[in-house]
Amino acid sequence: MENQLLNRYDPVSQFCVSFIVINTVQIGIQRVIEAWNAHPIEGRNYKIPNVVAERTSRVRSVDVTLIPNVDEAVQMYTDAGGTITQECSFGIDPLAAHQNLKNRREAHFSQMIGSFTGVYNNVISGDGSLLQIAIF
Repeated sequence: MENQLLNRYDPVSQFCVSFIVINTVQIGIQRVIEAWNAHPIEGRNYKIPNVVAERTSRVRSVDVTLIPNVDEAVQMYTDAGGTITQECSFGIDPLAAHQNLKNRREAHFSQMIGSFTGVYNNVISGDGSLLQIAIF
């Protein structure tokens, strides 16, 4: 990346970078959600959401029919005056139409890199070499 080996205008390179980064970031997002649900909330007795959910009937799962789908949520947000960038594809997956090749890509990634969790851990440790290896 710093050594200019990546052609940032090539659609396949764009896909590779976005695919690796998105999957790596999803690990971090999941960890934030888990940490949030496990942290004490200020107030009476510093209750932890996961513990309250396990021990009482005061915290329940939300009925999925009450949650808007993505299109409905975007419409509600824009109706309320918000602006949002619509999802768009970034780059071209050269294997999009070939499930068998996508499976081989996943197997190769697992063999060579391990997992996106490993990439994420490597990035947050300050190293980042696995991210670079995964992209190239």
